[in-house]
Amino acid sequence: MKMARFAEIVEPEHVIIENVLGVRHDKNGVFDTTVEALLKLGYSVDTPLVKGEMIGVPQRRHRAFIVASKTKPLHQGYFDSALKAQYVRERSVRWACEDLLDLEQHSPMDVESKLSGVSKERVDWMFENGAYDLPDRFRPSCHRDKDHTYKSVYGRLYWDKPAWTITTGFLVMGQGRFLHPLRRRVITPHEAARLQFFPDFFDFGVQKRGGYAKMIGNAVPAKMAYAVALELLR
Repeated sequence: MKMARFAEIVEPEHVIIENVLGVRHDKNGVFDTTVEALLKLGYSVDTPLVKGEMIGVPQRRHRAFIVASKTKPLHQGYFDSALKAQYVRERSVRWACEDLLDLEQHSPMDVESKLSGVSKERVDWMFENGAYDLPDRFRPSCHRDKDHTYKSVYGRLYWDKPAWTITTGFLVMGQGRFLHPLRRRVITPHEAARLQFFPDFFDFGVQKRGGYAKMIGNAVPAKMAYAVALELLR
């Protein structure tokens, strides 16, 4: 609703809102309420689902968009053909990061996270057994014995497939599938930025490692925003 309020005050010609897929089923109905508010403000609206790997992002990042316009006659399904027109073959972790495999750690963006002793043991087991997901018996009790909503943890990326969704937790193997496919470590901020479609010339400024993780993990990959904005600018 904050974005709808922003649109009411600023009156932009176009509005693009991005969020996780679960927002469509938010118990407070924030998604539908925002659409209704934009319609009442005189915008036409479409709510496309954008899949990053379908348009060249080397990551399976699926996001719900609300796109509103005062000048484009949007409707449900308006962006379907535009997104199909931008389809490319899936790009892999290799495509994005191969040249960063053994990059010297001169920049904080390229410094590897230090693994604890028990984490090293888990990583070694996965590599020695050709595993891409750590069995429950090797996980800590919080991910083994208790109910939790996020099960995609202690995972390893595939070298020749798109990455799983990059989040702010990519510096920690217990917060997602962020183990490097070929090296016994989690991905670096530089590799995460590549998977988020940031060009190398993008300047993140001087940050603590957690700052890089927050900026990169919370970002909308530029290619996803481009795919939607391009159609509005035609």
